Amino acid sequence: MVYNCACCGVTFVSNRFRKDGEKTFCTEKCSHRFWSKEWREKNPERSKEINRRSSLKNREKRNNYQNSQYKENPEGRINRMQEWRRKNPEKYKASFKRDRERLAEWIKENYSNWKQEVIKHYTKGKNCCECCGFSDQRFLTIDHIVPRSKTKEPRMGGSSLYKYILNRNFPSGYQILCYNCNMGKRDNLDCPHKLQS
Repeated sequence: MVYNCACCGVTFVSNRFRKDGEKTFCTEKCSHRFWSKEWREKNPERSKEINRRSSLKNREKRNNYQNSQYKENPEGRINRMQEWRRKNPEKYKASFKRDRERLAEWIKENYSNWKQEVIKHYTKGKNCCECCGFSDQRFLTIDHIVPRSKTKEPRMGGSSLYKYILNRNFPSGYQILCYNCNMGKRDNLDCPHKLQS
């Protein structure tokens, strides 16, 4: 008898008798996939809970596998992602918006800690402007000792710059200035306070 697989749609031949209306599958894998999908649709809450537990339990294993797959075939993964985005524009927009909101929330939670840590390191615990001694942290900023216009360092500011410095374990070439001194210095090597004295 010739049957069509209820899961993948492949036509196959089987000697086994099937009742009318009985689901037919070309392989056990297709059978498992079909019934699993049907169960998940009937039990969405339970399915989510099982997926969440499994994700937490196997996070490190999954991350290692994904990293190894990406290293073996980075172009293939990028192509699959781009293809999925083309086929699912609404899902992509929704996930992009959700990820952006999560990222903004995470930055908001950690921004002040990053700033305090960077200021404390570069001022050696004094927490004040290197030039004029102003100490209100709301106005203290990171300054490139050699102006960025004279180097090839990528342009970034705010949380990105603090994270960049922390990830590179406080590289040299930075100092803490108040906003006035930073704006006064701009593309020069010295602050106007120092030039006057």
